[in-house]
Amino acid sequence: ELHLTRQHEKAYAPFAKQHPQLKIKVVDRHALDGRAPKDQPHQGVALLASPLPQPTLAEVLHRARFVLLLDQVTDPRNVGACLRSAAAFAVAAVLVPSRHSGHDSAVMAKAAAGALEQVPLVEVGNLNQAISKLKEHEFWLVGLAGDSRQQLAELDLKGKLAVVMGSEGAGLREQVSENCDFLARIPM
Repeated sequence: ELHLTRQHEKAYAPFAKQHPQLKIKVVDRHALDGRAPKDQPHQGVALLASPLPQPTLAEVLHRARFVLLLDQVTDPRNVGACLRSAAAFAVAAVLVPSRHSGHDSAVMAKAAAGALEQVPLVEVGNLNQAISKLKEHEFWLVGLAGDSRQQLAELDLKGKLAVVMGSEGAGLREQVSENCDFLARIPM
């Protein structure tokens, strides 16, 4: 359902014609003000849609060959940026812990610039348990650590791959780091 103000009605008429299944509802600006997040202006148009389908960890394990794990990355803009990079590198899914991470939000979606629709964001209860499951399904786990002596490009990795990135300040947590098969850095 597309909600828009009267001043946008003509501009969206061609779009509405192309999508006859879409219900168009003309509303006043204040109705949209109540629906939009305070930090994300609606600009007179809002689309009400059902959530994107999100695979479970089990589904990811059976079909993916390349995944990204974010260890307590809390800024939704950074999660969005990681989603953009994940889309560019054909990552099948981005796994985040259900607590202490930036979650699906308007801010993250804006930062992801469309990548949220391409790369599923999968919440897991415990990142270390997810790592164990990945290993059971023959994934190699590579933790990115700036202080590692080995560079990412030096690794000879074949098969299924899971890259683990740490939080904005502290990096990888100790147990997550210990559960990785390799630690590597990206030279900057």
